[in-house]
Amino acid sequence: IVDIKAKYSDEFGNKYEELSNPFTLREIAKQTLLENKLPEVENHLKNIGIKKSQLDLLPYPISEQEYIMLTKSYISSQNGFTLSHISADHLLSHVLDACEPMALIASREFEGEKLSLFAGINLQDIYLLTVCIKQQGNLITIFFKLYSNKKEKSQKMLDMISEIVSYSSMVLSSAKEVEKI
Repeated sequence: IVDIKAKYSDEFGNKYEELSNPFTLREIAKQTLLENKLPEVENHLKNIGIKKSQLDLLPYPISEQEYIMLTKSYISSQNGFTLSHISADHLLSHVLDACEPMALIASREFEGEKLSLFAGINLQDIYLLTVCIKQQGNLITIFFKLYSNKKEKSQKMLDMISEIVSYSSMVLSSAKEVEKI
């Protein structure tokens, strides 16, 4: 949009005319979308912070061999989800952030998959988390499997971790939508 003139006069009767700088409708739409998305992004960030504070875990540093042995005797819960238009590396960074209170036992990459093993403890409750990220074209599948010595809290813990990753991925997606305009 070009050649927008503002004509006005002051209290003394002096007349003025100002020409605005050119701008595009895209700039207006970008600002409007950003303002509309900001509360949503802030809400997701708040939820992420709440979920992270509820994890209440300490690192449980064990060897990879111990990890494997314990998974054979612990109960397990699993879930996962699929995302599009996000890189496996970005998603892995969200997983690492969500699992920060836990010890990273091992991390491997093979045949387009990223595998990470985490261990955490809360009082007498031990949690062993396996995360697998697989990218196929524009789709990324993330799979979580949590092993624990306590059945009562394991599904809730797994749900919190996967929700943190999901929320932070949504925030990233919202930011990308705003950026694409």
